[in-house]
Amino acid sequence: QSTWGFLGAFSTLNPGMPKNKNIRQQWESEFGQLIREKTVPPRIEPSQPRNDFTDLQILTFHRTTVHLLVLIDAGRIASASHDCTAAIWSLEQGTLLVVLQGHSKLITCLRVLPRSIQPSPAVACVDDLLVMSSSLDGTIRLWNSNTGDSLYVYTADHNNPIKVILIMEYIFNQNISVFCAGGKDLSLWDFNGELNDNAKQDDGSDGITHIVGLPKDRLVTASGKQLTVYKISQIMDNCNDQIAIQKELRVVKRLPPHRQDIRDLQVVSETSFVSCSCDGDIKVWSVTHLDQCYATLNHVDNNEYEGVPHNPFPYMVQAILVIDKRYIAAAIGKGFVVYDHSLGSSVVEQRIAHFGKILSLDLVHGGSLLASSCEDGTVRLWAACEDLENNCKTHAQFESLSNVLNGRRCQSDGMKLHLIGECFGHSGSVLCLTSNSEGFATCGIDGLVLLWKNRIYQTSKKMEYVNQCHDGVRI
Repeated sequence: QSTWGFLGAFSTLNPGMPKNKNIRQQWESEFGQLIREKTVPPRIEPSQPRNDFTDLQILTFHRTTVHLLVLIDAGRIASASHDCTAAIWSLEQGTLLVVLQGHSKLITCLRVLPRSIQPSPAVACVDDLLVMSSSLDGTIRLWNSNTGDSLYVYTADHNNPIKVILIMEYIFNQNISVFCAGGKDLSLWDFNGELNDNAKQDDGSDGITHIVGLPKDRLVTASGKQLTVYKISQIMDNCNDQIAIQKELRVVKRLPPHRQDIRDLQVVSETSFVSCSCDGDIKVWSVTHLDQCYATLNHVDNNEYEGVPHNPFPYMVQAILVIDKRYIAAAIGKGFVVYDHSLGSSVVEQRIAHFGKILSLDLVHGGSLLASSCEDGTVRLWAACEDLENNCKTHAQFESLSNVLNGRRCQSDGMKLHLIGECFGHSGSVLCLTSNSEGFATCGIDGLVLLWKNRIYQTSKKMEYVNQCHDGVRI
C-alpha cells in the first residue's frame, strides 16, 4: 500500500487510545509526531491524472545499493553500485550493454570525456566515448563505453582513496586538457598518465568531496567545512636546452569556512558558485571577488541548527539544483526551497514535501517539472500552474519552470508548485535521480535502476512501430 493508504488505515483509529499496543507504538513512532506538528506532506489523488510517467522499466544487475547515475549520451546511462562495478544500459530498450569491472572498492565518481580530449597514445585510436571512474581503491580508470574494456589505469597512491574527478579543457587558452582528482590530497594529471602535481590537505577533514571548475584555469574544492580555490599554473623548465612546460596547483585563497561539513558544491553561472552545508547555510560566492559572499540563504542561528540527538541537523541541505543560472533549488530536510540568489530571497517554499528527507532534485520533462527523490522510497513531481484544476490537464500544458520563475521576477508574492505525480517503485531510499530523453531514471538502496517513461510518448512509439510492421507486411 502507499504511505497515504497506510496512514488512512490508521486514521480511523482513536489516536488517543488505540486498543492494540503494537498499533499504538507504530502510530506514535511513524505518524504521531507528524500529526502533532501538522507537518504532513501534500496528498495526491490515487488516479494521478496528470502523471504521465507510469511506463516503468526495472533494470537488474547490481547485487547491492546503486548510488550513482550518469548519462553517457542520449541513448545510454551508467550506474555505479556498492558492488564495485558500473553498468551501462540502453535507455530505449532497458537492456544491459556492458559492465565496467576492475575496481576493488566502491566507485565514487563517473565522468564522460568530451570527444575533444585526446587521451594517451595507447587509446588515441579508440573512436568510442570514453568514461572515467574513480574509486576508494586509489585508482582512476579509463573505459571504452561501447566494449567495457579498461583502457588505462591512473595510480599515484593506493592509500589515497579518490572521491571526485574534475575534467578541465583548454587550459592556458590552448588545446590542453587535464583532470584533477580529489581524495586525501588534490592531484593534477595529464591524460597521458603523467602526475603533474599533488597538493596536500592539512585541514583535518576526511578529504576532498567536491570539485568545480572556475574561469581562468581555477577550481574550488570542498573538504570538511573548508572551501579552497586553486589555480593551475605553468612553469617553464629549461633542461638540456629544451623548454618543458610543467603544470602545478597553486592555492589562491581559502574562503571563510562553513560551520559544519559541506554537502554540495555547484557552479551557478560564470560569475558565481554555491555551497551548502549540514547546518543549513547556502552560500553564494563571487567568482571575481573570492572573498565576497553574494548571499547566505537559509541561515539558521547557532542555537537552532544543532537540533536534538535523534535529528542533529534539522535544517541540513542534502542537495542543490541550479536552474537557469539564477535560481537555486535546495533540498532541506523533508522539503525544498527555490531561491533567487540575485535577490537573496526565496521564490518557492515547500517545507514539507515528503515523509522523509529529500536526497536529490532534478528538472524533468523538458524542464517543466521539478522531481524530488526521497528516503521514503518515492519520487514526487511538482509543476507550476496557477489554476491546476481547470487549466492543466496534461504535462504538455505545463510551462518551463525557469520561464515561470522569470515571469514572476517583479512579483513580491511567492509561487506555489503543485504535486501532480508520485512514482513509487523502490523498496527503500531513492539515492539518485537524473533526467534523460526517455523520461528520468532513479536508483536506490534496493540495488535497482528504474526507468520512468512518458506513457503517452511510449504508446506513440509502439503504434508507429506497429504501423511500420503492418506496412512491411502489406508490401
